[in-house]
This record gives sequence, C-alpha cells and structure tokens, in this order.
Amino acid sequence: MATAVLRAAKPHVKHPRPVLSLCRVCGDEASGIHYGVTSCEGCKGFFRRCIGNRTLIVQCQRNSKCDIIKSTRGRCAFCRYQKCLAVGMSIHSVRVGRYSKVQRQKNLVEIQSLQTKEQIEERERKDREIYAMIQKVVLAYESAVNDTATHAHWKMRQNFVHNPQVDHLQVDLSVLAVQNLTIPQLTESLDMADMYAKVCTVKTFFAEVLTPAVVSVVQFSKNLPGFCDISQADQMTLLKSGFFELWLIRCSPIISAGQEAMTFGTDQSFPMSMLHWFGHNYQLWELIYEFAKSFNALQLIKEEVALFSAVVLFSEDRHGLTESGKVEYRQDKLLECLKREVDRRDWKNKQMFAKLLVHATKLRTVSTLFKSSANEFRGAWPYVEFPALLQEILDYEC
Repeated sequence: MATAVLRAAKPHVKHPRPVLSLCRVCGDEASGIHYGVTSCEGCKGFFRRCIGNRTLIVQCQRNSKCDIIKSTRGRCAFCRYQKCLAVGMSIHSVRVGRYSKVQRQKNLVEIQSLQTKEQIEERERKDREIYAMIQKVVLAYESAVNDTATHAHWKMRQNFVHNPQVDHLQVDLSVLAVQNLTIPQLTESLDMADMYAKVCTVKTFFAEVLTPAVVSVVQFSKNLPGFCDISQADQMTLLKSGFFELWLIRCSPIISAGQEAMTFGTDQSFPMSMLHWFGHNYQLWELIYEFAKSFNALQLIKEEVALFSAVVLFSEDRHGLTESGKVEYRQDKLLECLKREVDRRDWKNKQMFAKLLVHATKLRTVSTLFKSSANEFRGAWPYVEFPALLQEILDYEC
C-alpha cells in the first residue's frame, strides 16, 4: 500500500522528444539514411517503387517546376523522383539504417544552419546544380566513341598500319643515343631481325591500342560542360597532356598481363620481350599494370569513373596553360561532384575520395614515363609515321 502511494506521488518526468533530421526530399521527419540520403519512410518507399517500376514516373504537367514538400509530395511523381536524384539518392548507395550518433549530430548542425527559407532554397538549388553537372559528365562519357569500327578510327588505323614508308624501315643512327652504342658495337651486336620485330611491336601498340582512343578522348572532352568555354590553345594543352591518362582510366578494366605478354582488350597479344625495349625496360609496363590492378580494386561505378576522368582532364597545373584559373574553377566544380558521389557510397570510412586523389598522382607518374618513352622512340625511329591527330597528341612537352 505504501509503495503504491509513493509511486502515485512520484512526479512523472516527461523526456523531450529527440529532434530528428529532416528528409532532404520533402522536409518530413527523417527515419534514417536511405539510398545514400537522409530521408523519410515515405520518400524511401517512393524511390524504391520507382526503381522497380519506371512507369510510375509520369511526365510532369507543370514544366517540371512542382514544389516538393510534405503536403504536396504525392501530387507529381516526376518532380518528386527528379528531386530524389538531385539530392543524391542512388540505387548504388543502399544503406538503409538508423543514424549513428556522429551522423545524427552532423545532420542536426546542418539543419540549424538553415534558418531561413532562402537558405533552404539555396541548398536545393546547389543540389540540382551538382546533379545536372553529374548527368552531363556521364552523358559525355557514354557518348564518347568506343567502337573501333567507326570510319574515323578505321581511317586513322589504315593510314598508320599500311603506310608503305613503314615497310621500309631503316636503322637510323639516332638509335645510338638511345642504346648508348658505338658504330662498331652496332655492327657486331645489333640483330636486325630482332630490332625490326621490336619496332613493329611498338608500332602495332600505337596503331591497334592507342590510335582508336584518340577520337574517343577528344569527343569525351568536347562534350564536357565548360571545356569549349576555355581557349582553343588551352583545350589542346589539356587534350595532349591528359590523353594517355584518360586512355589508361578507360582501358584499365581490360588490361591483363602475364609473365610473357600483355593484352589491352584487343586480339593482339604483346610479348613482354618486345615491349620492354620501349618504356625503360619493364618499368613502364609494370606501372601500367599495377595502376590498372589497383584502380580496378576500387570497384567504381560509371558515374564515378566519368567524374574522375573529367577531374583528371581539367588539371590546372598542366604545362603551357594560359588561363589556368578557368581550368581550376571547373576542376573544383567537378571535384565537388566527385566527392558527393563517392562519399555517399563510402559513407562508413570516407576514404574513397582520398584514394582517388592518390590514383590521380599515380596516373601522372605513368603518363610522364610514357611520354618520355614515346619521345625516345620517335627520335630513334623517325621513319615510323603516326596519324596526324596522334602525332599532335604526342607532340606535347611536359
């Protein structure tokens, strides 16, 4: 009896309800992080249904300008889906779950910083701007010519492979500078058949592997937002300096190497005993293979590869740029997009972005060694002609 009285007399303490973050899509109370974004149960379910059934997304009747808030989110599926994408929702970022304390505190700080309607609208504007840029970069990446059977690729390869002057290669004395040989050593130790085979192997690598990529890299670059806004001289500088790096990014998934040969996604196998003559013995080819291996291990999705390629292209420290500030401005925008894409997938460790920056440095190292090797080869064998476009790409001086 006394215990019952004490319980009745004990004042009831009302604990304040914890403040939760708001849904980035409609502003309702969020239940967790779904598809990479802080969102409510309603928008989480809506995005899941849209992924499974695209017929739910009917074209907007108001020029895609519907205001998506809690009370109106059910009126236009098209605008709601577009806003889901704009704020960063993605099937590749599935991490349904409750907040960690750190994530909750971070989101609460963000909400507290958005005190006015103008600030909220500014954040939404920025979300849409980033999303639009990502879509343009991905479209440029997808539309880049990748079919080596196109007329442009075929013509470039034909001019290179079947050039009659190449069939009459002569031993140029400039090879002495590369091989550090004297004339007596040349006559005694140089195996002409072996030398010819090595030159033909390198020639085939340029014709079958690199030449088809020139058109693809040029098309990708010209379709990127902001690329055509810089001067033509700077466009050429970026293309020349970044060509090999963009080729290696694209080619990494199909590069394979064994103890005796390497392949680059074609039917042609390149013996290492022939390749090592080009590229400071095996060093270049080892670096190429090691980069491809570590880059593939990151398991990037298409959007991330496209953005990383664009970031590499817009490098403001390229030698010869006249307006590096404009290039840096565009690279900063692309870095912001890339960081958002990789962080929403790598939400736990937040290390992927840093790893990509490290790979950008590795790319530069491999590219520098390739250019050095290419210049030595061209100096030693001036009779080997290259297609005009590839010749211009290789003329870049670091």
